Amino acid sequence: ATQRENVPKGTGDMFGALFLGALLRDEDPASALSQATASLQCVIDASLMHSELQIVASQDAWVRAAPIACKEVSN
Repeated sequence: ATQRENVPKGTGDMFGALFLGALLRDEDPASALSQATASLQCVIDASLMHSELQIVASQDAWVRAAPIACKEVSN
């Protein structure tokens, strides 16, 4: 993953909301993680150089974001 500069605060809160929302829709944890990650990436892309997350302005993109494949990690 690439670290971005000039990203507004609140990405952690948004990720948590997206992930929890997916879990509450009965998605399995891996799918919820994949979808939350993809959606948040869309919001970050739209929010660079802004003082606030562009949640509403980027809604069409993040609602329809294609899930990002996540690698399974085991103990």
